Amino acid sequence: AQASPTVPVDILDTLGTLHMRMNQLDKARTYFDAIIQRDPDNATAYFRVGQILERQSRADRAEQFFARAREISPTENWEARKVEAGSAN
Repeated sequence: AQASPTVPVDILDTLGTLHMRMNQLDKARTYFDAIIQRDPDNATAYFRVGQILERQSRADRAEQFFARAREISPTENWEARKVEAGSAN
């Protein structure tokens, strides 16, 4: 599924986050990949892909995305931004 280039990044982020909460990780990843493609300095999108990979038991690969998020936005409190399945945050 390819996200339309006319859909705003904040909507893609919301859709990706909703799919993460529903544990539809592959679908969520498509939204965050689209954000990264459009905005390579979007730290949140890198962080979300890291979370997805972590939940898919791919911690080594996840760490690369977490590191990129920290590199882009080193002062962000990333632990507070975690999205869990079924989470209201």
